[in-house]
Amino acid sequence: MINLLRKFGMDMGAGKKEVLHDNGGVITIRPSEWVEKGSLEFESVFKREQTDSIRTNIEGKKMYSMTSQAKDWFLELQLRSDKYKFNKMLVVEDPFGEAPLTALALFTTIMDYRVRATVVGDTKESSFVFEYPAEKRHRIPILGLYPGRKTEVVIELLDENGESCDCRQFSLNTKPLPDELNKGIRISKGNELRRFSNTLIAGGSSFWPFVLDQEGNVRYYLARKLKGCGIFPLSKGRFLCIDDHVPNAVQMYDMDFFGRVGRTYLVKEGVHYAIEKAHGGNLLLAGNRSSKSSSDTGTGADGCIMEIDRETGEKIQETKSISLFGEEKQDCVSVELAGVSGVYRAYECCFDQTSLSKALVKNSNYIVGELCRPVYSEDEPDLYRAVPAEGPEVQYGIQEDILYLYESDPVVTGVCFRGKTGCWEVRSEDTYRPAKASDAAGAGMAIWLDVLPADTYDLYVWLGDELQDTGKKITKQK
Repeated sequence: MINLLRKFGMDMGAGKKEVLHDNGGVITIRPSEWVEKGSLEFESVFKREQTDSIRTNIEGKKMYSMTSQAKDWFLELQLRSDKYKFNKMLVVEDPFGEAPLTALALFTTIMDYRVRATVVGDTKESSFVFEYPAEKRHRIPILGLYPGRKTEVVIELLDENGESCDCRQFSLNTKPLPDELNKGIRISKGNELRRFSNTLIAGGSSFWPFVLDQEGNVRYYLARKLKGCGIFPLSKGRFLCIDDHVPNAVQMYDMDFFGRVGRTYLVKEGVHYAIEKAHGGNLLLAGNRSSKSSSDTGTGADGCIMEIDRETGEKIQETKSISLFGEEKQDCVSVELAGVSGVYRAYECCFDQTSLSKALVKNSNYIVGELCRPVYSEDEPDLYRAVPAEGPEVQYGIQEDILYLYESDPVVTGVCFRGKTGCWEVRSEDTYRPAKASDAAGAGMAIWLDVLPADTYDLYVWLGDELQDTGKKITKQK
């Protein structure tokens, strides 16, 4: 049986499938896990130096910005190896593990060729057709696969007159939609989906951002189940993805439709809405509260509008809260999400395939912005009265040199880092709070550890007025 499978091109151990083509040659199809595994050795190339300076018994998590670059570089090396030609093409399903209805085709040609890729829809209008500039090395994005079934894909080389001179056609199988997503979508009669070529639905509740074609079929979804903020489209085929799993939504990703993260923005005030100031320009963000003191704004829970430099994450200016919504309601379509509450935003979805066909630029400065940092304390707290932490009141996480303390009851009102050379503190009144929170409340904290000098620190937290010894340790190396 194994010999029979090998005869037909099935590589059982590597998760590889080879499909013989009628026009000659073979198409190698690889799963997302292949990229995940192959990219691990390149993470050290893109990892920030600060990451290696932290040792801790707190469970860590990799930054998506770093893992995206490592995966992208792994794929780029496959292309540069010149191993994959047009008649021996590589196709990777869901290459970044974030968008299950996508794939990427990689191959080289002897001469510069323009390429046309068609993802065949159920109707002519629902087909995805894109053309790419003439090159010898080709990264061809495949977006718009149907869930839970086969989708035909056609890739053509075009001559100087734009006519097809060679062609490869193959089908890709995808897994069904998550059950909740599949059951949640109901298109009401008289819907306005045909106003847009494709419609992106986002926000509203804990749900997946997804794209509907004019027939009401899901042709894309992001594999992240996001809370109310969701994603906000930008120009050039990118969007901001607000990470609600980080306390108070202080972390957001500049992401494309493959799920590649180019840069991570940190915004101390938290973010619940975002737009571009101009095409490709700076970001305008609606924050959860002003960074000014409560005496300046009238209440510690006031919102604010911030302009953030797109490259550096630096806050250029801030004003008191005004509406960023404008005429957004005119873009709403009649999409019922059965059993899922919330107000959903609808946008015309424009997949910028050209940007997807380019590799990410190596960028070690992939975390930018502002978070609270520990401050050296001249008055050391009475650590002898600290009680051992009991129960799961506080959850901890760390990403590179950023410490997260998640929501608890009672709330965390302060954090102390006790080292051999002294104490460093962060108090909740110095950081952000979500809208409508009282002045005394903090619903989780995110703290940048880059200012801590080399030392080993015991971590203490204040829950209300009680000081707890968490048993967590952080070692900052030189």
